[in-house]
Amino acid sequence: MVKWILGVVALSACTGGGSLPTGPSPVAAEIEFLYTVGAAEGVTAPSCSGVARIFPSWWGFTHAAMTPTRDTEWTALFEDVPVGDQTIRIVPPSGCESGNVHANGLTMESSGDDLLFAFTVHPDGSVSH
Repeated sequence: MVKWILGVVALSACTGGGSLPTGPSPVAAEIEFLYTVGAAEGVTAPSCSGVARIFPSWWGFTHAAMTPTRDTEWTALFEDVPVGDQTIRIVPPSGCESGNVHANGLTMESSGDDLLFAFTVHPDGSVSH
């Protein structure tokens, strides 16, 4: 009788009813940020000099230099962006006005301050406002 009860308990614990997760959920995602300053067609591009800097919230707003890819374009790739709500601050190079910021292709919208951007990172690596 005791063996039968233990067998039923063990079987019940193993079946789980399909509500158990099938594996660990991601806790961080890879996000590529693109910062561009530039001009509409027919307008001269700004003369920027120096480095664009990014200040990510998940690093305690410690800065990182963005990599220049063109005269008016910089990127930064982070492989450790925690899932959930995050923010970044962008400081443009000397001589540049505010520009456009993209995260994994999504155009970011500023959070009142034109250099601070809020976004949400999802477990699949996608980004939303």
